[in-house]
Amino acid sequence: MPPIRLPEVLDALPIFPLPNLVLLPGEMVPLHVFEPRYQALIAHCMENDRVLGMATLVPGFEQEYEGRPPVFPEVAVAAILQHQPLPEGRSNLLIQSVARIRLVEELPATRLFREIRGTVCEEVDDRPSLDGLRSMMVQLGTAFPGSSEDLGRLLGFDGRLLVDLLASKLLVGVEARLAYVRTDRLSGRLRLVERALAKKLPMSAGSAEA
Repeated sequence: MPPIRLPEVLDALPIFPLPNLVLLPGEMVPLHVFEPRYQALIAHCMENDRVLGMATLVPGFEQEYEGRPPVFPEVAVAAILQHQPLPEGRSNLLIQSVARIRLVEELPATRLFREIRGTVCEEVDDRPSLDGLRSMMVQLGTAFPGSSEDLGRLLGFDGRLLVDLLASKLLVGVEARLAYVRTDRLSGRLRLVERALAKKLPMSAGSAEA
C-alpha cells in the first residue's frame, strides 16, 4: 500500500469504536465487520487510503451504542493490510497500528460512520538501557523452557520495537493498555513492560520489581 499521508488522513479520520480493544503500536489484529455502518466505513477506507482509526468505547456505552457514545481520546491509526469481502457486505480484515493520535474533536455526522480530527502523539526515544529487560527475558526463558523459543525470537529485536512487541504480549485489559499508549517516552513504556514481565517471573526473581 502507498505511504500514509497522516496530516491529510487526520483531518477526517473514520473511526471504528469497539469495547475492550486498545490497539498498541505496531500491533496487528483481525476484525470481522458485519454492522451496516462499519460496512460503509470499510468501503470508504478501501476506496481511499485504506486507513481507519481504532477507538475504545468508554465504559457505560451500552445504552448509546447505536449512536455516538464517548470514546477515549487515545486512538490508533490502523492500516488495512488484508481485506476479504464476504457475502452481504461483510468482510474480514487484518489491520496494523501505524501511529498513535489524540482525538481533537469529533466531526458532525454526515455519514453512517463516525469521523474525527486528530493530532499525532509525539514519540520520544530517550534511549533507555534495555539490559535489565533482556536479563528478565533470559530469566523467564530459563524458568519456563517452553517459552524460550518465542523469547529468543524477541531478543533479536531492539529499542522501541522490542518494547512494543513485549507490551502487545504482556499487557492485558483496557486500563493497562491505555496507560501504555498514553506514555510518549520509551523509558516510561519500558517501565510498564518491566513491571508486567516481573509478574511472570518466579517470586525470587521478580521480587525486586514489586
